[in-house]
Amino acid sequence: VSSHDIRWRLSEKENAAEEKIFAHIEKLNNVISQQILESPNDLQRKKLSTLLASPKLTMSIEDMNKNVITFIISNTFTDFPNLDLQGESYFVVKISNQENYYLLKKEDLNTLEISKNELLEVSSANTDKAN
Repeated sequence: VSSHDIRWRLSEKENAAEEKIFAHIEKLNNVISQQILESPNDLQRKKLSTLLASPKLTMSIEDMNKNVITFIISNTFTDFPNLDLQGESYFVVKISNQENYYLLKKEDLNTLEISKNELLEVSSANTDKAN
């Protein structure tokens, strides 16, 4: 697992706690974008391209119907063309099934990050540690 791209699946020995998955998805739903870029200009598109070319995190979620939604999350930045960020740190989220780009405050980055152990049922996590 690299720090830029989380790629893990729970094995048959590891049981995901369904309530933990839904709780995390609910937290993701509650994150509020500070700015939505619907039609970025040329300078903004160039900055977005640069930011998303080497993202901090890429997260894909597959539902029961095998639909995959990918979230590409940039590193933080304090300047963006034609926007006054007032010296605060932001990051960009691009969602594969949407055209828009979302600017979020750095504080929201913790909500997006999650480890496999946070999703495991307690008994499964303890079994892993014992092996």
